[in-house]
Amino acid sequence: MAFDPATINILELPSVTLESREELPDISAIYFAYTNNAPIYIGKAARLAVRWRNHHRLFNLEQLSGVRIAWLAVDRIDLMETERVLISFFEPELNRSPVHNENKNLSLRSRLQLLIALENIKRVRADKPLLKLQEIADSIGVSRARLTAFASNRNGSFEKDVIIGLMRYFDLSSIDDLIKFD
Repeated sequence: MAFDPATINILELPSVTLESREELPDISAIYFAYTNNAPIYIGKAARLAVRWRNHHRLFNLEQLSGVRIAWLAVDRIDLMETERVLISFFEPELNRSPVHNENKNLSLRSRLQLLIALENIKRVRADKPLLKLQEIADSIGVSRARLTAFASNRNGSFEKDVIIGLMRYFDLSSIDDLIKFD
């Protein structure tokens, strides 16, 4: 399938809100999860309606407001290549971040990656530079190495000042939003 991805305007494609995903047709398609006119995730589905019954990115997408799912009907044989071309062209943030199904099941490192990915979606929409780990470290007054070690929990303990700094930086109301205690 030869096409120019620049010719695809997701706003002109059929779409439903994330909350109305049960209305998706049962067709072979490339789908675009988007908000504020920008794709945040692109995927492929041999059966679009079935794919969205329990999508692996649902948790991530539910954290955002105004998410819509648009689709482009594509023959099954062309799904993989079409998806690859569109992801390469649009570079959606969630296609480059780890998959998280439920916040409560995430490691500290995965939670931090998710918080950064969600912040970067907001920054892309606002045409701001992407968030880097160094920016967070500088903001909370620790070295990047210390923040990385904390996220990896290499020493088996949690540092109160880092936790408080991260909670303030990401405007978290509960420590459970950052750390899972088993």
